[in-house]
Amino acid sequence: MTLPAESYWSKQKITKVTSIQNRLLIAFVLMVLLPVITITVVSVVSGLQGVRRQVINQLQSVVVLKEASINRWIGELQATLTELQNTASFSSHATSMLTGRDNVIMQSSLRALFQRETEQHRLFDEIFLLDIKRRVILSSNPENERKISPIGQQPFFLPALEAPHSQIVAISTLRKYNYLVVTRPVTDRTDETIGVLVGQINLDVLNQIIGERAGLGETGETYLVAENNFLLTELYQPYTGTKIDTEGISTVFDNKDVQTGLFINYDQQPVFGVYRWVDALSVVLVAEQYQDEASASTYNILIINIMIAIISTVAAILVGLYITRNITIRLAKLADVATHIAAGDLQLNATVSRSDEIGVLAQAFNSMTEQLRQSITILQSQVQQLATLNRITQTLAASHNLRDEWDVVAKDITGLFEGLGTGVALLNKQKTDLVIMTNYNTNYNYRPVKGITIPLANNPSSQKVIETGQSLVISDAQTNSLTRSVWGLLKETGAQGLMIVPLLVRGEVIGTIGVSTDDTERTFSAEEVNLAETVAGQIAGAIENSRLFDKEQHQYQIAESLRQTANILNRSLNRDEVLDKIIEQLSQVIEFDGAGLFLQDGDELLLFDGDKSVDAFIGYRLALNLNNPTVRAFHKKQTLILADVLNDPGWEVWDGTNDIRGWMAAPLLIGGEAIGVLTADNHIVDAYNQDDAKILQMFANQVAIAIRNARLFAEIEQAKEAAEISNLAKSAFLANVSHELRTPLTSIFGFAKIIKKRLTSRILPTIETEDKRVNRAVKQVIQNMDIIISEGERLTNLINNVLDLAKIEANKVNWQMNPVLLGEVIEQATAATSSLFAQKPITLIKTIESNSSQVLGDKDRLVQVVINLISNAVKFTPEGTVTCIVKSSQTQFVISVIDTGIGIAEADQPKVFDKFEQVGDTLTDKPQGTGLGLPICKEIVERHGGRIWVESELGQGSCFSFSLPMANVM
Repeated sequence: MTLPAESYWSKQKITKVTSIQNRLLIAFVLMVLLPVITITVVSVVSGLQGVRRQVINQLQSVVVLKEASINRWIGELQATLTELQNTASFSSHATSMLTGRDNVIMQSSLRALFQRETEQHRLFDEIFLLDIKRRVILSSNPENERKISPIGQQPFFLPALEAPHSQIVAISTLRKYNYLVVTRPVTDRTDETIGVLVGQINLDVLNQIIGERAGLGETGETYLVAENNFLLTELYQPYTGTKIDTEGISTVFDNKDVQTGLFINYDQQPVFGVYRWVDALSVVLVAEQYQDEASASTYNILIINIMIAIISTVAAILVGLYITRNITIRLAKLADVATHIAAGDLQLNATVSRSDEIGVLAQAFNSMTEQLRQSITILQSQVQQLATLNRITQTLAASHNLRDEWDVVAKDITGLFEGLGTGVALLNKQKTDLVIMTNYNTNYNYRPVKGITIPLANNPSSQKVIETGQSLVISDAQTNSLTRSVWGLLKETGAQGLMIVPLLVRGEVIGTIGVSTDDTERTFSAEEVNLAETVAGQIAGAIENSRLFDKEQHQYQIAESLRQTANILNRSLNRDEVLDKIIEQLSQVIEFDGAGLFLQDGDELLLFDGDKSVDAFIGYRLALNLNNPTVRAFHKKQTLILADVLNDPGWEVWDGTNDIRGWMAAPLLIGGEAIGVLTADNHIVDAYNQDDAKILQMFANQVAIAIRNARLFAEIEQAKEAAEISNLAKSAFLANVSHELRTPLTSIFGFAKIIKKRLTSRILPTIETEDKRVNRAVKQVIQNMDIIISEGERLTNLINNVLDLAKIEANKVNWQMNPVLLGEVIEQATAATSSLFAQKPITLIKTIESNSSQVLGDKDRLVQVVINLISNAVKFTPEGTVTCIVKSSQTQFVISVIDTGIGIAEADQPKVFDKFEQVGDTLTDKPQGTGLGLPICKEIVERHGGRIWVESELGQGSCFSFSLPMANVM
């Protein structure tokens, strides 16, 4: 099919912007415009730069001339003041007036001189004389005399005392109130400054100098700005403001230099400006000219160049149209054909009417179109295949449970190869059979075969694919010997040709895909086999991912069940409850139809617990001398797995256990010794593997821990009960013995005191002899009586301590809990122990923060604690100090007894509050005692809701402290 030549002109499929003709025209135009534009840009840029330099130079010249005029004018003013100062009358009268020796004649003479100067030369509006206190001593205007001059308040007054000076005084935003002052210092005969001669002038002359417009053009102007941004002179351009603050002026004020360039002026217009600091007046002299006026000539050049560019462009377009038309009209026809082909009309061919390059292009275009038709046909088929493959991949990737997706995948594979049906089969664990996972067929009358097992032994075709890992194509499937075992199935489904592809995972075959066709003439090509292998790779990867996901989920469930088991062990010591929970958690990770727990009972294993399926068998026993697999697992202390219990000679079938086939067991081990066995059974042959056995062993270990904990708890409870009984017996014994000892001891102690009194008061005084042996015997008798009384007192105290401790532990003490002032406790305790300090070089120090420190307690018992601590401190302190301190915090009081004695070793400190414990060397540095004083203190303090502790360093002394809660917080 060929389009007529008029088609291009009638349909216009190619736009004018993208046509070759327009591109050629654009090229012609660009060839003309680019040089013109380049020349224009260069000339404009260089012209603007030249104008900038010219205007800046011209403005700089204006600024320099005006600054020179200002300096001459100021010089003239200074010269006039100098002449005035050098007159005889000024020299003779000014010094006298400034030093306070003036008179009316001097004032009149000097005032007349000032007035004559202002009227004759008319340079100054006013001339006056200031003293160093800024007062007007004399003026050409008598009204201003004897006043503080505003000039004296200006910052330049002090420089005026040093040298001739000039300065514009800008005190108002209104220019008519601003003026210029010229000053000269006045000195006495010792050259010491005593005043200032001042000439004041309005700014009219300065306006004339600055207002001169020579060299400024139509928009140029010059003006002065004071440091407070006051505008000092008239502007040429209309402006209503009184202050000017622009970038150029601010920069000059900051740097006191010259700034030039392009700026924005006070009227927000771009101007070329020169800003110069005039040191003679401390002002900025500004010269500006609008940029538009300065650049006007350059813009005129730019307009001329633009006109030239327009004319050149029109000429280039006319020439280009003539040259390109002959070329583009033939290319447009070829482009029109290409447009129709791009729109889908692949039957169209280009007309070949010339033998030049365009004709050759048309022939090549027609050849390319034919190849494109063939390629599109192939590509459409491949796209359809890829779409199906992509759909299969997405289906597999979207699901972790492939059981729900097998039928969809089989249907898509059948459509991909335009076949009759597709079947997917996986190897079992023993790799002896193929289990059909899905079997899709376009014949809806076929019998579903999902779940059927096909033995490999009688299936040479599948066996060959699995052994070699290579695909197999069979054209005569219903009669081929390789498929003999499934001839019936193939005939039933109508399959004639068959393609079997292996499912490979890391080089290992895990199953097969079978694709069938009912076309006897069709044979699966190598390309189709490759495509099928690609699909098989995707399915195999998805199966592996699904298995890994299931394994990961299983591992997570194992970890979670073990964690739950650990929590159960931590929460409860009830053995029956814990064992039931462990078996419940075991069911979450291992599939079993029954689980049993056997425990050793003498020379037998007793079925102690299990899941509900073994409730009827609880209490059943297995002798340890049997060949039963449970007994074997117990003796070997290893897990045991039976693929089929019926094949084990030692298996014993109990009533109701006929369905058990798969079985495993794990020993319960404590310290390397077996105490029982945990078993799991299943109705499926070969139900368990080594991974299952490892899991069972983990739970068996948990069961062993639970049993051990329960046994330990029972032993601890028994030991605790025995200890409590023993402790009660000990307390009763101590109380009875102490009571029995105290009665005779009281008699011995009493009679000893009577004997000593009678001996010393009645018998011994009657013995008067010089016999030294008799006197020595008398003295020894008295000493022995003292020892008997002293040891009797000590023994009485020891017995009282034992009785006190026994009463406290038996909770038989009657505690008198009342508000108690700690100050009174300390005073009573220190009074009771005062005699101890008389026997040693020890000083007692008491520090009580507040006498109102109050607790709720038994006063006598608290006094007993403090007395005990002070007594111990004195006992273990050869010399130095014993300090008793009472401190308070927000909720409690702390009482401390600090000594400078022998101290306590760090290793011994934890034992000082234990009953019947004494620390140190019993042969050298430890006084005798029962070791009950500090334990009694500990019991008393803890009964009051406090605690007691010790801080000590060997050889540096000790600090015993105890805390008591405040009365208002108990």
